[in-house]
Amino acid sequence: MKLRVKVAAGASGEGIVGWMGDTLKVRVRARREKGKANAALGRLLSDILELPTDRIRVLSGLTTTTKLVEIVDADRLAVLEHLNRTLSLK
Repeated sequence: MKLRVKVAAGASGEGIVGWMGDTLKVRVRARREKGKANAALGRLLSDILELPTDRIRVLSGLTTTTKLVEIVDADRLAVLEHLNRTLSLK
């Protein structure tokens, strides 16, 4: 499945902020340098979705704040339900 994500890099904390239309907004502590924020995004989504990091790939937006992320071999409905459940626990 593919997911559009807006990343706020260099944040004081990490986690899902919420939905902006069909785009998931997240915060990561890592700065936007040398792929550190992209790696942090992968780890964050991996932790939240309880998936191995190698199943999370940034397909586009490597140098921008808005990214297209692929979650390999994942059911779209299950991923969205999991993300929404995580948001409701905040």
